[in-house]
Amino acid sequence: MIDHIKGFIRFEGPISVKSTTWLLNELDAKLKEYKQVILYFTCNGGSISDSRVVIDYMNRYHSRIEMICTWTLASCGLDIALFFKGRKSIIGSVYGLIHLGTNTFDSLDEMDKKSFTAFNRECLNQNNRAYLRKLKPLLTDDEYDRVRKGEDVYLNAERLRTLLNCK
Repeated sequence: MIDHIKGFIRFEGPISVKSTTWLLNELDAKLKEYKQVILYFTCNGGSISDSRVVIDYMNRYHSRIEMICTWTLASCGLDIALFFKGRKSIIGSVYGLIHLGTNTFDSLDEMDKKSFTAFNRECLNQNNRAYLRKLKPLLTDDEYDRVRKGEDVYLNAERLRTLLNCK
């Protein structure tokens, strides 16, 4: 039985298998105990595949989760905020970084690179094409062109409020 009105979680750091497991376990526990969960969220990037798991889980409970972005929304951290369907807000001087996915993140060091490289490159290209299709209606023409060219695009708090449709 849910007795309490609101529960709180603070997530800060990169998205990885370990942090994703922790976050989903925390969300699951809080959602069993509370009617509403407030997630204070700052993320400096990480694993694209793990970010998709977070997005999927949070969207299943989007009406009961509120995300408050508190500092950095970089790379897949911004993706989580961008594609989360629930209520979002920003406090402070949050900044965002958006770019195409790369295969240079740390978790690749744990994999057999020779057998993984060709498969990874094609998956990454497919992911980036789909990502660009999702971004096109959200970004300005200049932002979109820069992301498409492989550049990092930094977004200030005011731009993020608009992009994330913050309340």
